[in-house]
Amino acid sequence: MLYSTSRTIFNFSQSIKSCSSLNSVVFTMAPAQEDSSKIVKTNKWNQSRVKTSIDDAIRTVVIDRMGLQENYKFLDIRLYICLMACVIAGIATSYDYLNPFPKSKMVLIVCCLLYFVCVSILTWFMTYVEKQVFLNAIGKDAAGIDPDSYWQFSSSMEKNDKNYKLTIILYNGKNNCNIESSLIKSVEDWIDENDFVLIDEIEKVIKRNMDKSMAPSKKD
Repeated sequence: MLYSTSRTIFNFSQSIKSCSSLNSVVFTMAPAQEDSSKIVKTNKWNQSRVKTSIDDAIRTVVIDRMGLQENYKFLDIRLYICLMACVIAGIATSYDYLNPFPKSKMVLIVCCLLYFVCVSILTWFMTYVEKQVFLNAIGKDAAGIDPDSYWQFSSSMEKNDKNYKLTIILYNGKNNCNIESSLIKSVEDWIDENDFVLIDEIEKVIKRNMDKSMAPSKKD
């Protein structure tokens, strides 16, 4: 009887070890890899977020997948204008601290006018120059012989409209010419029922349009 009892305890302990080892296997399993074509999720009922998500997906395609280099010239210009405005405000504040009003009257007037000019230039630049541009990219020649090409991507969506308009401008450094192409796609083509942005589908369209823009220069 003692032998059978010890045998039962031994079998029970072995069962516990088997279960614990099974649990360790279950918890140490590698997680399933995420589909790289669905890494951006949006809210299809929020038009602004849909546009921003598609813009980000196009940036991912152009920079990360196609290997172009992002150009931050518009961002740099905005930063320089803002820096100038901050410097002017700092000068006005410092001068007024060292020479209290009314001694600082003329300096404050000049600084206020200059600050207004900076803000006006910034507003004009964002409205009429930058417009709807969300990406500037540089395409370098693989052989290093031809000049760089510059790509500009801008997008827009009308209010309460499901169509996404993309405009691509190529500034061809080889031929010194500008080539503009545009396309209109329904967001249903690029966003699935689970609100994931279909980056692979976007990549096909972007590559096809960029190849068409480069076709004239390749013939030359």
